[in-house]
Amino acid sequence: MNFIILFSVFMVIMIEGRKITTPSYKIPSKWNKNYGPSDVVRDINAKRKAVGYPALRYSKDLSNQCEFHANYLADINIPTQTSYITEAKRDILNDHMDYKLHIANPVVENVCEFDAPKHFFVDYWFAFGFRAYISPVKDKVAEVGSLSDKYSAMMWKSSEFIGVAIVPKKKHEKWAKKIVVVRFYPPGNQPGEYAQNVPLGGSGSRNGATKLGRHYITEMSIIFYWIIVILNQASFG
Repeated sequence: MNFIILFSVFMVIMIEGRKITTPSYKIPSKWNKNYGPSDVVRDINAKRKAVGYPALRYSKDLSNQCEFHANYLADINIPTQTSYITEAKRDILNDHMDYKLHIANPVVENVCEFDAPKHFFVDYWFAFGFRAYISPVKDKVAEVGSLSDKYSAMMWKSSEFIGVAIVPKKKHEKWAKKIVVVRFYPPGNQPGEYAQNVPLGGSGSRNGATKLGRHYITEMSIIFYWIIVILNQASFG
């Protein structure tokens, strides 16, 4: 009887564990020097496909908007941001906070910079953005919340179109840092719609995934407790 109970608990752990597995990532040793907007669209759609979400369609109009905004950002001398690759190697959740978003726009946008040609941003948004999305501190730590928003914007199920622009941060330095602006429409990150639009969307609020993460932590703690109880009973039975 104890074996059956223990086996059942083990299976529950395996099932629940799969639900909170962090997406894997790999920092490439070689980079595509011609990485451009079409590659960004392809990479983001690959992440969406991995969770069964529909592909986004490229929009020239959105891309023109992205390019206009990216060139504006290049002109205002934003300080250098810590590379996502550096943060990934340090296993840190962070974001490029000096790139302010246009909150009033009827679109949602992701903005960052990268050291060309090391285009790691989509992987960081996905793997580390997921961790930020289920983090219980994302509503308290601005960098974690910002990264979480990038993940949910990129993965938002009901968004249909995507626009992308990549421009040099300093126009006379082609292979230095580049600025990326990605916009999504219809806009994601809408209050009350997270549950049906984001993997592990939780209760449907911006902090739904935070609640979900706490739920799993609590659940796993209870399961672990009962494993200890069962093992103790078995040892004295």
